[in-house]
Amino acid sequence: MVVAKIIGKADNNTFMHKVYPNLCPKCGYSTKVEINEYFRLNKRKYDVSATWDSFPIVSQKFKDFCEVEGFENIDFVSFINEPNFYSYTINKIFRLDSARRNVVFNNFCDACKRFEEIVGAVPSFIEEGFVIQENSFYRSEFEFGGFNRKFPLTIVSIDVAEKIKRQKFKGIYFKDVLL
Repeated sequence: MVVAKIIGKADNNTFMHKVYPNLCPKCGYSTKVEINEYFRLNKRKYDVSATWDSFPIVSQKFKDFCEVEGFENIDFVSFINEPNFYSYTINKIFRLDSARRNVVFNNFCDACKRFEEIVGAVPSFIEEGFVIQENSFYRSEFEFGGFNRKFPLTIVSIDVAEKIKRQKFKGIYFKDVLL
């Protein structure tokens, strides 16, 4: 049974960072997901896309839609050089069942307390007992990917996914989160 949707994003051929901030002195990887306010976008044809280092980028149209709908838990971050595009942060955690999915956690760094890689994002399963609120955006508790290309999944309640689908935004697709 499908209980939520993961938002998939088109590739926009861009990195958020040319040089990564906040590097761990031991493993050398970034210790914090940080949006670069001076970011420049290569492809402006998508309403929803992601950088090569997995940062979400959305159009003014998508941002305006989310604000009109009053979706919960999503905050938009503007760019100095891209006035019609935004990234976003999500402050609500979606609990995924990493054991059932067999998520692989590679090379834990005891200095920064992060993994070099976390793989196995899909298919995703909801953690038993986790309750999904309607009209809400969530982020996964894990940052999937590897090295300096890790970012949490964007997960939405079923009602939000249906509203977004009706808008026919360019660059977006969905994957299921299962019971």
